[in-house]
Amino acid sequence: MLSLCEPKQAFGNLYRLARVQDPSVSIITAEDLRRGYLAFLEGRQPSVPVNYSDDIFVVDQAIQDKLAGAFSKGALNDLNQEDVVGENYPLQLLGQRTQLVQEALAYLLTLNDDFSSVFDIVIHSIFVRPSKPTKTTHGSHGGSSSASIGAIWLAVGEQIQQVDLVEMLVHELTHHLMFIDELNQPQFDYDLITRKENFALSAILKRQRPLDKVIHSIAVGASIIDARNRYLPSHGKTLVHPATPELKSDTLAAIASVMQLQNIKELVTRHTIQLLEECEEFCHATSLVA
Repeated sequence: MLSLCEPKQAFGNLYRLARVQDPSVSIITAEDLRRGYLAFLEGRQPSVPVNYSDDIFVVDQAIQDKLAGAFSKGALNDLNQEDVVGENYPLQLLGQRTQLVQEALAYLLTLNDDFSSVFDIVIHSIFVRPSKPTKTTHGSHGGSSSASIGAIWLAVGEQIQQVDLVEMLVHELTHHLMFIDELNQPQFDYDLITRKENFALSAILKRQRPLDKVIHSIAVGASIIDARNRYLPSHGKTLVHPATPELKSDTLAAIASVMQLQNIKELVTRHTIQLLEECEEFCHATSLVA
């Protein structure tokens, strides 16, 4: 697993955020760490609900509306996705589709203790709502927003299978760990990466995108490859991700696209380059299961 996903690295990042909110906070147990981290999020993103309860599945429509609103925020919205989250599912359908995610998560948490220990602290909310088509896509399977760290949106379309949901949960946790990592260590020069001449190739969408989106896609690709290689059941492509050989090729192509930028050392920090090097190592380490 990527080092930022390992408990030691993840918990260190979370601990520092908890201490930012309250330097005097006593953090002894995992629950202490969780509550300190959630308090940090509450202070950082006051307009977005932070869920302290043990039940991370949010079905209250008013709270869902507030969580969905976070997806309209952000300076680098290159795909015009400010209105990507749809209206609420009818109550019965919402219950059915939320249950599919609950079952997928329960299964996933049995597969890897490290993933489970990190996910249980980092993610405080999951909400299920349909996706709206955009000018550039037919819609999304879900997503995460840096304006609402700790909350995952999943669309759960009619053709979705448990394996898709399992990989989406790995995918989205990676985004949140990248958000949290960036709060601890700078990753980008945002003034420079907004310029189209500094865009690079996305590993997931296979198109030119801003570097923050591209590097997130690389981290996601490497995380999915590593999870498949180590603890996810063997399978081919899913609805949301290609088969491992193609995903590896796409992720390595994205890394090369980033590293070939002549001013790369001005666009990203040394820390970000180290993350890219780590992602490349995980791609090469895979056994290339289908």
